Amino acid sequence: MIVRMLPVVVSLSLCFLATSAGLAEETAPEEAAEPPTQPRGVVSPDGLEVLRAYVCEEIEESEPAQAGTAFDTEEAAGSRLCCFSEIGLPAGSDTVLHIWYWGDREMLRVPLEVRAPRWRTWSAKRVLEDWRGAWRVDISDRAGLVLMRLGFSVE
Repeated sequence: MIVRMLPVVVSLSLCFLATSAGLAEETAPEEAAEPPTQPRGVVSPDGLEVLRAYVCEEIEESEPAQAGTAFDTEEAAGSRLCCFSEIGLPAGSDTVLHIWYWGDREMLRVPLEVRAPRWRTWSAKRVLEDWRGAWRVDISDRAGLVLMRLGFSVE
């Protein structure tokens, strides 16, 4: 059984200045996943901020698809889960890290470049059938400050 967050209709007129694939101008999608498991609010000394983040099954057109907090091991096993994040940065460029944990064991650390004031990026992790239980992805700055923590489970 897959537990998914229900989509919420959002009417935003913000334009994104960049995607993780390169510079592009787009408007926000009409449908978005529910808010992350931890509200934003932590900003790094350099001004990095997580504007939104989700764990999901896929990325479609640079947006999270099938976001949730619980994923079925039969469907997730051997396939990948993604961590999508949209980062705000006042000026310049920087790096964020997606750090994947199974329980307290670090499973993957992915550095991701941020090259514009609003930047969407993601990482992916293959999940094996034996890796059931509590997971989390910490999104942090280069210095290790956790900007957001996303908790989820693989059942």
